[in-house]
Amino acid sequence: MALGDRYQENVRKAAAELVGEDVLMVAFGSRAGAMNSVIAGQVLRGGEAAMGGDGITGVSMPGGAIERDGAKQTRLPMNFMLVVTPAHIHVYKHKMLWGTVKVKGELGVFARDGLEVTTEDRGMTKQFMLRSPASGEQMAFEMTKHRVTTELAELLQRPPG
Repeated sequence: MALGDRYQENVRKAAAELVGEDVLMVAFGSRAGAMNSVIAGQVLRGGEAAMGGDGITGVSMPGGAIERDGAKQTRLPMNFMLVVTPAHIHVYKHKMLWGTVKVKGELGVFARDGLEVTTEDRGMTKQFMLRSPASGEQMAFEMTKHRVTTELAELLQRPPG
């Protein structure tokens, strides 16, 4: 088994203990627009350094939140963990340490029943939008295009259960 696949399997087992449900998939997302901000920052710093500057020009990172109608929003960290079960999508704050993941706390839970999922290809990334009309919650996030990203998009487009 490849190292990445072994890591994914270990994270999946830990997530199953955490949520108490069967885990279909674990993925790691970023705030929508984060990748473009990183790339833009690198380009600007490189250009400034090439022109003799000190290369410290900054680009602000996009904000991101789980938005709730009539309720407080939950600010998303730059990167977060998504745990997909047959009935829910759990969103967690986490920290990666030497090939392990330490979960810091739950940011939100979306019921998959009735969940509206849209995706959009954006260059190197795929952007996801989750919207639950029943609970009035929504969030956007992105992932670098990869086999896991395609699998997540396909999984979220299928009916729950």
